[in-house]
Amino acid sequence: MKFLNFDRVLCLSPHPDDVEYGMAGTILKFPATWFDLLSLTYGGDFDLSTKPSRRHEITNFWDESACSNVGLHFSPYSKLKEIDTAAWINYIETEFVKKFQYDAIFVPPSQDSHFEHVTVSPFGFALTRTSPISVIEYCSPSVLETWIPNLYVDVLDTLEKKSQCLRTFESQKDRTYFNREAIVYFHFHYPLVKRGLSRVERYRVLQHIVK
Repeated sequence: MKFLNFDRVLCLSPHPDDVEYGMAGTILKFPATWFDLLSLTYGGDFDLSTKPSRRHEITNFWDESACSNVGLHFSPYSKLKEIDTAAWINYIETEFVKKFQYDAIFVPPSQDSHFEHVTVSPFGFALTRTSPISVIEYCSPSVLETWIPNLYVDVLDTLEKKSQCLRTFESQKDRTYFNREAIVYFHFHYPLVKRGLSRVERYRVLQHIVK
């Protein structure tokens, strides 16, 4: 089964764990779609946990998941500020967008309390300015209440596996959003409960191009 009938998509992760936290349930649910996951950095600026080992946590997550529809990619940079926005766009465009036939690019929310998520979010439109590629934001734990999703994916069947795999992020285990209660709450959207959807991942479709 394919996600939105996409064959191949690119998911931009400003930090290790962003895509895993926001999208892993969906990735596990749709094995017929190929997800290229690009981790841009070792972690956030001024974050004491930022170090090369965080990328090993990503590898451990997907090894634990036994997922077969994911390609892991890591930029040569450790922090987002190492190069400017134009250089980031050039790097991603040259190494990914021009090499592969993507149906969509997933980015973090533009309305987010983490400034580096906000920095990366506009990359989607910049990378698709001359290409027929959809652009979709995925929800993060630091999303603002003003962010309004318009696409929901039922992940009840894959949430337990996702939650189990998130434990591989040892460097983040003391963060409040990594405790089990917070993970469960992140997937709860009250208006959908009355429709029978008790656990979801949320997205905002900014540009949907049907091919």
